[in-house]
Amino acid sequence: MHETEDVLSEIAVFLARRKISETTFGRLAADNTRLLARLRAGTASLATLAKARQYIERERAKEAAQ
Repeated sequence: MHETEDVLSEIAVFLARRKISETTFGRLAADNTRLLARLRAGTASLATLAKARQYIERERAKEAAQ
């Protein structure tokens, strides 16, 4: 459960910095507009958690490269 909570916290910070909605994040990260709702409900798979983290890491890398 801690991993999900950690990912949700990481996503919240990412959303605030990027000023994007939860549904936009879900679509971009995992092609799933209900991603955050599913994470909160505990119905997202580990693969989905990984997709969310990978997306954030890719975006941070792009930002650092600029």
